[in-house]
Amino acid sequence: MGSREGKIILSCISMALSDFYHLHDNYSTRVVLHSKDSKGEPLPALSAAIGLLETIRVESIIGAQTREEANLLEELGEAAKVPVMSLSPPLTDNKYRFFVEIMSGDQAAEVRGISALIEVFRWRDVILLYDNKAYEEDFIPSLVNSFQEITHGTVSFKSSNIASCSSNEEIIEELQKLTRLKIKVFVVHVSHLFAPRLFLNANKLGMMSEGYVWIVTSNSMNLLQSMNLSVIESMQGVVGFKSSIPASMSLHSLASRLRRKFYLEDPNMEAIRELNAEAVRAYDATWALAEAAEKARLTYSSTRSSKNGVLLLSGILQTRFRGLSSDIQYLNGKLIPSEPFEIVNVIGKGEIKRIGFWPCKEEVKSGKGSPHQQLIHRRSNLVSTIDLERIIWPGGSMKELSSSETIKLRIGVPVRFGFKELVRVEHDLETNTTHVTGFSIDVFKAAIEALPYEVVYEFIPFEDANGNAAGTYNDLVYQVYLKFLVHSAAEKLSNNLAKFVVIIWVFVVHILTSTYTATLASMMTVKQIQLNSRGNSIGYQSGSLGVILNLNFKGLKPYRSSEEYLEALSKGTKHNGVSGIIDEVPYIKIFLANNSADYSMIKTESITNGFAFVFPKGSKLVQDVSRQIERLRQEEKLIEMEKTWFLRKTTLMSDEDIKDPNTIDLHDFRGLFLISGASLALALFLFIVVSDTFRNLIRGLVQLIRRQLQRLRVFVSNTACSRTEQNCCMSLPMQLYIYTVR
Repeated sequence: MGSREGKIILSCISMALSDFYHLHDNYSTRVVLHSKDSKGEPLPALSAAIGLLETIRVESIIGAQTREEANLLEELGEAAKVPVMSLSPPLTDNKYRFFVEIMSGDQAAEVRGISALIEVFRWRDVILLYDNKAYEEDFIPSLVNSFQEITHGTVSFKSSNIASCSSNEEIIEELQKLTRLKIKVFVVHVSHLFAPRLFLNANKLGMMSEGYVWIVTSNSMNLLQSMNLSVIESMQGVVGFKSSIPASMSLHSLASRLRRKFYLEDPNMEAIRELNAEAVRAYDATWALAEAAEKARLTYSSTRSSKNGVLLLSGILQTRFRGLSSDIQYLNGKLIPSEPFEIVNVIGKGEIKRIGFWPCKEEVKSGKGSPHQQLIHRRSNLVSTIDLERIIWPGGSMKELSSSETIKLRIGVPVRFGFKELVRVEHDLETNTTHVTGFSIDVFKAAIEALPYEVVYEFIPFEDANGNAAGTYNDLVYQVYLKFLVHSAAEKLSNNLAKFVVIIWVFVVHILTSTYTATLASMMTVKQIQLNSRGNSIGYQSGSLGVILNLNFKGLKPYRSSEEYLEALSKGTKHNGVSGIIDEVPYIKIFLANNSADYSMIKTESITNGFAFVFPKGSKLVQDVSRQIERLRQEEKLIEMEKTWFLRKTTLMSDEDIKDPNTIDLHDFRGLFLISGASLALALFLFIVVSDTFRNLIRGLVQLIRRQLQRLRVFVSNTACSRTEQNCCMSLPMQLYIYTVR
């Protein structure tokens, strides 16, 4: 109750009781307020609740502002048969009968709204920033799934979890790490207790300046008006979702009375600009509780019966009335109906402006201001639109952050002597232009064109002055990495257990890589390809020896094109040719496209998905292009491209009775992973056992829980023995009891 927000909510409950009994002075019951301050922490909240149930004999509790508090109090309310009216964000599924959610809000709708906002402005790189008290455990996964659904998987996101107990130095350190990602769009889902420190520090780092975008969930936005003016000013340009509280004369009157009350108590206290959703819902819930107490005809007694809680709960759930701004009814323990979310923009000196609704209200017209209107969401034939008035972004800018700057690429293209179905470079001397075609080029163009942002590219042949290849593939790849420098600092391991785990994993990686190399070589042995290495020559593509050198073939011969392959195979080993060709599958397919009648490819395990495009490390194009290529594969467009370039003639690969190579799978490594897993478990166990801090923490928690359980057992035992008590209380932070007017 020491916080400004706590004082406002407590005053709303007190005024609700005063207003209710002023209007119903003939009622025979009275609800009396008792308050305890949990300071937003779950264990103190539980301790205070048990104490009030034992000493004051309260009949109801209102409070539980955080999800952690609610998790404990819902269990307590169920055991004690005491209604708990929670101010925490509503859950998707409430399984506790005596737990009443007095806050409205549709988490699924908010998640879709955030995704819709991302899609409207076509942002493709987003950081999800949340704290360890972002209590809806499924909120972040739901948001990620919604991103993928609404944006068709085109959003790339990074996650950052900052502990709410972090110091300012730790917050600044994490934010500095995020700035190095060069991503300017943040979706923030943190508790209202942590939000002020987060934004004040972000402002110090210049992250609330032009070019940044901050989208904040209702977790913090619902309580924004209760925060200090300095915090709100640091959030200038933020766009957020908050529960909608329709204006009314009753709401205006209550706000005016509260402003007058606080001014008289403390003239230096910052004036209340607007009542937040929690204060309004607490007022309405108090009114509902007082009405339910009268209907249940509860009377004060020094003992309590569990029947009182059942009657009181029934009265709360059956109550229906006009609240401060909307109709109030708690159907199945949830407040209905749920109002839409307001989309708000923090502007000026702490001013908060509504710029739209989600889901969009029909009365929001596109003629207001300069709206940004788009069709953004289709699901089960449901069409929703989002209609936004002009937004003032961080730094006071009214310019929308573009989805991304136009990306300009210089694409190095290998110059080949053969296999030009993959890449063909032709120079037109008359027009002084260069034409680059081929299967790989078509795949690249199709993937780039499908990206949701503009990419401008230019093909640069990797050739010398004579038109020949300027180097090997490694040389070409090296040219890409010359454009990108990576600075890394070695991180030393000081803990012996950590060193032990790392040694085990280095051993595992060594075994895996060695086994992979050996298996790959064995798949290409003479036995597998049914050739006798003695006396037979084997052909390979020039410049791609790879593991072939490890096969100990004496007659290795390099070739550069499918025509040279055909000539060598036609001659055979005896006439200075070869008996077989070892090459990658795409090259073999090109060769067989014109020679399938006389030659065939031995069936083999697919060990890769084909060729690749090289981008600098950390490039956003890596994930985006990979996703588009996967989509081309799923839509079978890659097959069509293969038919265009590889299958000029009918390809008939003969199915000879050749056994598949003996490959290895995960099951073969079960012993290796068992050893590494056991080593990791042992190291973790030893760390926990020898950690004094951990032991002290566990010991303290066990002692605290043991004391609380002992008090709870005593309380439940006393409750079971009572039969005649008629006692109702409310709130954490506020508790109430009921007595009869005489």
